[in-house]
This record gives sequence, C-alpha cells and structure tokens, in this order.
Amino acid sequence: MTCWSSASRWRCPPWMTSSSPWSPAKREQEAEMGKLWQVARYEYQRHVRRRGFLFTTFGMPLLIIAIGAISALVAGRGSNKPLGYVDRASVLSAPLLLPQEDEDAVPLIAFDDEAAARSALEAGQIQGYYLLPEDYLKKGRGTLYYWNDPPDEDTQDYFERVLRLNLMRDLPPDVAQRLAEGPEMVIRSPDGQREASKEGFLNLMTPYFVGILFMIAIQMSAGYLLQAVVEEKENRTMELILTSITPRQFIGGKVIGLVGVGLTQIALWSLGGIIAVRIARERWPLAAAITFPWDFALVALVLFLPAYVMLAGLMTGIGAAVTELREAQQMAGLFNLLLAAPYFVVPVLFQHPNGLLALAFTLFPLTAPVTMSIRWSLTLVPLWQIGASALLLLLSAWLSVIAAARLFRAGMLRYGQRLSLHGMWQALRS
Repeated sequence: MTCWSSASRWRCPPWMTSSSPWSPAKREQEAEMGKLWQVARYEYQRHVRRRGFLFTTFGMPLLIIAIGAISALVAGRGSNKPLGYVDRASVLSAPLLLPQEDEDAVPLIAFDDEAAARSALEAGQIQGYYLLPEDYLKKGRGTLYYWNDPPDEDTQDYFERVLRLNLMRDLPPDVAQRLAEGPEMVIRSPDGQREASKEGFLNLMTPYFVGILFMIAIQMSAGYLLQAVVEEKENRTMELILTSITPRQFIGGKVIGLVGVGLTQIALWSLGGIIAVRIARERWPLAAAITFPWDFALVALVLFLPAYVMLAGLMTGIGAAVTELREAQQMAGLFNLLLAAPYFVVPVLFQHPNGLLALAFTLFPLTAPVTMSIRWSLTLVPLWQIGASALLLLLSAWLSVIAAARLFRAGMLRYGQRLSLHGMWQALRS
C-alpha cells in the first residue's frame, strides 16, 4: 500500500511513517546503527586482545598493588625493641616526661655510660642508642648509634618529641605538650569545599596522578587506532569494508571502540589503585586518610570522554592522509606532545594555578584534561572554566570526527598517495 492524498494532505500507513518501527526509514536507521556497533565491537575486541595491551593493562595494576604491598611491608618493619640513651647533659632526668597517646612510642632505656649502652646494643637488647654530650644545651647536637639498620624515622621522631617535651618541663604541661607535638595547620577554602593538611596531601595529589594515567591510556589507545587505520589502508582491507558501510559509520565505530578500550584500561588501573590503598592502609597510617575525590571523578568524565573522541578523530584523519605507519607516527607525535605539554610547565602551574597560562591550557582542547587534573590538585577551578573547557572539548570532538570522515573519504580516492596540505584543505572544505 502506498501513500494517498486526502484533504490536500498526504497520508501514509503507520508502518511507512518515519516514527513507526516498521517504516523503511526506521529499519534503515537501525541497520546503520547496527553496522556502527559491529565496527565498534570488532575494534574493541581487536585491541584488547593485543599482547601489548594485555601486558600494560594488567601489568600496571599489578605494579600498583606491588608498590602498595611493599610500602605496607616497609612501613611495618619498624622494630619494637627499646631505644637507649646516654644523657650526659642531664636533660632527660627522672621523672621522664613522655608524649600522650603516641602511636610511635617505643620503650626508652637510660644508661649511665656509653659502654653499657654499647654492650646492650651488641647483645641485641636495643635497636640503637642516643648520646647527648655535656654541651648539648649549647650546641643542640646529639649522636645516634646503631649496627646494621637504623631505627625507622617514626622512632627517631618519637625520641625527638620526648627530648623537646623534657626540655620544656618547667612550662605548663599543656603548653609543653603542644610545643612538643608542633602545630598542625589546615588550609581550607572560604566555602569549605577544599581542604589540605599533611595527612590529606595524597588526596590532593590524586587528580594529578589520574591525569598521568589518562595521558598514558589515551596515547596507547590512539596509537593502536592509528596503526590499525594505516594497516587497513595499506593492505586495502578498507576498500572491502567500505563497500558495505559508510565512512561515518566506519570512523564512528572505531571511535566508540577506542573509547571502550580507554575506559577499560582506566577502570582496571583504578581497581589496582583501590586494592593497593587498602593493602597500604593496614600498616601505613598516612594511607588511611586517602579518599578519592568523587567531585573530580565527575569532572574527569565530562572532560576525558570528549578528549578520547577528539584524539581518536585526529588519529583516524592522520591515518587516512598518509601511506606509511612511520610517517603517521611522526605526525601523531605532535599531538601527543601537546597532550603532555602541561607537565612541561608544572612549576609555573604550581606557582600560579589560576594564572593566564593555566587558563589558556584549560581552554585549549588538547591540553585541557591534563591541565584540569593538575589545577584540581592545587586550587579551586572556577565553574565557568570547567564548563567552557567541556564545551570546547565537545565541539572539538565533533569537528574532529567530521574532519576525519572527510579526510578518510579523500584518502581512499588516492590509494598509495599521501594527501598534501592543499589536498587536506580541499577535503575539509568539501
């Protein structure tokens, strides 16, 4: 049955309208989407089965877990043996004052002379001993003696706190205790959204490390895509593929597959980081304060996904414009260099996280994700800058996919020949 005219209007059966699931247009649209997802699934499976991908993707979490385990092991190797001291300056006279509720506390043993302390050290009764000379109050210099391994830093810090506390024994106890422990300053933004302290330093640096992982993941995934496009063009496999799908379906599928590969890497690396932190928390007190900034996770998702799409489009366009993999890798190196550019100016960003350079790198699409990761660790990024950066990245991703499709179409018409700059410009204008 066909459409007919009624009251100056064309009417069609429900199954022939564009909104009907039985209409030819609807079926054609579903078929096109099906082809796109077939390409995406093929690209994803192809890249995740590479040996290099498997080694890097699973090797990185194992390395992170190993680092966490080693850190926990090293942190837990502190000896519980007593620590001795020889007090010739009479600053640790009885009764000895000790810090209250100190988790690094170890038993302290006083020796009358150095010979007795050395004998105890040789017998393994103590892990080391301090010698405070007669002129300690004047010069403030003492000596720590040990055999093979020195007492860990926590134990040494504990003895220094004990020493400071007893030097201030004539002060009120609460004042002496505060002076011995030292001040603990917390840096907080006026709105209370960001806070930094000694224990929270690792939390502030988490976005910084996330930016590094993102850069590694996107460069690896984009490299796989670039190699695949050039190889398919060289062996003319692409010509057979394009007899059944359009360039946009082909490129769209590859981009989606690349995004899936990158997200898989980041997910596995994040899992490795979580496991490493859980292991380290058991014996490393500083790791107990590590929490992931979920507000940054949302911002990272908004910025990193379009960045993946943008770089995938750029790599596809490069692969379509050249004829050799080496030439493609050289051209892609420029974009990878721009992607890592924020790390070259880290000292400037650390000193001026809200400066002109930081703003320029935040708004430039290729440097925006990494720059945002660095700035998030240092300052409160204005909301309008986050929104502007995200919009520019989305626009760049859309334009890069369109440009890649046009370059791809032009490159297929010139098998064995690279596109000149003039040819690229003509293809982009078409």
